[in-house]
Amino acid sequence: MWSVLTSIFLMLAVIWGLDFLVLPKKDADRGKNHAITFLWLTPPGMLFFSLLMLTYRPIFSSVITIATYATIVILNNAKVKTLKEPLVYSDFSLFREVIRHPHLYVKYIGLHNVVLIGLCAVATGIGGFGFEEPFINRARIEDYFPTLLFFLLSFGTIYLIIYGPLKKQFKKILLGLGPDANVSKNVAELGLVVCLIFYFFLSGTDKIKADPPQSRSKVKDSLKKIKTKDYGSAEQHTEIGAPSLFHAASEGSKKKLPNIIAIQAESFFDVRYLTKDIDPEILSGYDSIIKEATFHGRLTVPAWGAYTMRTEFAFLSGLPEAALGHHRYNPYLQLGRQPFWTLAHTLKSLGYETVCVHPFPATFFNRKKVFPNLGFDHFIDMSAFDKKEQFGPYIGDIALGQKISELVDKAERPLFVFAITMENHGAWSKDRLKREDKESMNAENWPLGCYSLSHYIAHMRNTDQMITNLKEHLQSKNEPGMICLYGDHMPNLKNALTKTEYDDPRTDYFIWRTNGQRQRQLNTSADVLSRLLLDVALNERRDNHPEEEDVEILDNRRDIA
Repeated sequence: MWSVLTSIFLMLAVIWGLDFLVLPKKDADRGKNHAITFLWLTPPGMLFFSLLMLTYRPIFSSVITIATYATIVILNNAKVKTLKEPLVYSDFSLFREVIRHPHLYVKYIGLHNVVLIGLCAVATGIGGFGFEEPFINRARIEDYFPTLLFFLLSFGTIYLIIYGPLKKQFKKILLGLGPDANVSKNVAELGLVVCLIFYFFLSGTDKIKADPPQSRSKVKDSLKKIKTKDYGSAEQHTEIGAPSLFHAASEGSKKKLPNIIAIQAESFFDVRYLTKDIDPEILSGYDSIIKEATFHGRLTVPAWGAYTMRTEFAFLSGLPEAALGHHRYNPYLQLGRQPFWTLAHTLKSLGYETVCVHPFPATFFNRKKVFPNLGFDHFIDMSAFDKKEQFGPYIGDIALGQKISELVDKAERPLFVFAITMENHGAWSKDRLKREDKESMNAENWPLGCYSLSHYIAHMRNTDQMITNLKEHLQSKNEPGMICLYGDHMPNLKNALTKTEYDDPRTDYFIWRTNGQRQRQLNTSADVLSRLLLDVALNERRDNHPEEEDVEILDNRRDIA
């Protein structure tokens, strides 16, 4: 018994110490709330006693509990430093992707951290069972009954809380303690592990209706509360989408609908914001198209450096983060499991064929199953591309643009292509382009002395060429067409961003049409962008925005020649 009590005391003492290392730093008033203190003790206590009842080895149980907590702290702090956001429960659903595509994740966690965690796990397992004897030897079947009873009670209680009659009461208790889907604030106030558990229990309680836009009255009411300095209320822009959409649909026979190409460009932003030392011609095609674009400007996105699916879902669904609640951190985890009305459904109702092209495995983020629920007729993954079309570790943007052009040529009815690029995806290893671009491997050519920025610029040239190629292809056809391109999040160029002290989380976008007549700079957000796209696609009026609402964005660019 003394060994059990001693192990519990030492375990809690070490975890208490580890709690001071968690980022962001904890709120000074957290310890004054006894309910939070009790909840802080519950997770390590549950894990310890679960291991204890399985093994009857108290030292082993306490060491495994400490190691588990330490691993969570390491992963959390690595994420905060890289992505400016603490760990959330939905991150654990990406563990499968870490196994399948370790190169996308390991560098951000830190190879040394991964090795350290692995070695500690092996050493703890061998040491625990090799040097500590159980304080109770189970020789008969009835000796296992206490363990069985413990787990029946534990899992039974959890079931009652998640699915049973305690669900509403437990949710009310949790919400009374303050979690509000602001993970940075919640981790500081509640603690990391408590916050992870809160979000797990609250994740299924945010009900989002997957109905067509005209029946989303509750969502529209919530949009009225959303404000940004760049584009006013989201409710203002809602009228750009659904009402004009159905008006245009009724007149569909009077005009030919344009082929629509929407490109979610991996980590795309105008890199020339960083420094005047970057060659301004690297985005000459982009500069050319925004001069003719109906809309272009800065784009507020719901992520920094990762989490493509958040921006993806915001664009397709038209829903802001505030309307998603706890679903905001990985919308596909639950909302993608059933049909959910999106831009693709809207365009299908007008007679469009809807295609998603993503030159990466279709299993990534479970897109193969999610995208049919989001309204897409076809999903084209990397199996449709040749390995020779890679530029660096991924399929190049120029090859992706060629695939899009082929789809446009083969289309027998109006086509909506949603393309998700991969070429600019991290991680940014030093030898990333040793075959494709030897010039970027020369340290003398590294802007700001950063090889990652040099590689990024090489990829940006290809993105720029893709833009030019698609624009020229659509112009060569005797039918209307349009391109919407936007960045999903900022690139994870930590060294370059640190040296330039650049911390603007916005990316860039444009919406261009072959016969466009309006040009306007407008800073907006990813959830509004699809409504702007519909406005451009379905309305031909010359201008519907007062000139005094124009937003100048180029003044912030750093001395671009």
